[in-house]
Amino acid sequence: MSKEKIELTLTIPLSKNDISDIIVTALEGGINYWAKSARPENNNYSGADFASDVIGEGGTLIIVPDEDSGEEPKELNLENFKIGLAKWMTEQGRLDLVGGVIDTGCIDADDADQIIQFALFGEIIYG
Repeated sequence: MSKEKIELTLTIPLSKNDISDIIVTALEGGINYWAKSARPENNNYSGADFASDVIGEGGTLIIVPDEDSGEEPKELNLENFKIGLAKWMTEQGRLDLVGGVIDTGCIDADDADQIIQFALFGEIIYG
């Protein structure tokens, strides 16, 4: 029996705080080995106090990969963040986190790194 590829759509409540928790985990340890910097686009914090809050406020972070990677700076926004999170949950077998809510306390630096890579590149290319 052959397996068909079926696209899944996940509906999960996601608060601004959940988004910030994942982003701060990525910025403070998850993506540091491949990303040189992360800054709000045009230095616009979109009403946020911290860079990690920008995505939840509808803004954009510019993620600058290390020069040696050959990658151009990438835009992380709410739309591609949600796509990255859903892809991580399905492709990494983390559907166990879906019980009506996401417990961001269960998402470590490696997980946050993978979520950001899925959001920016559509796949895991580092690590």
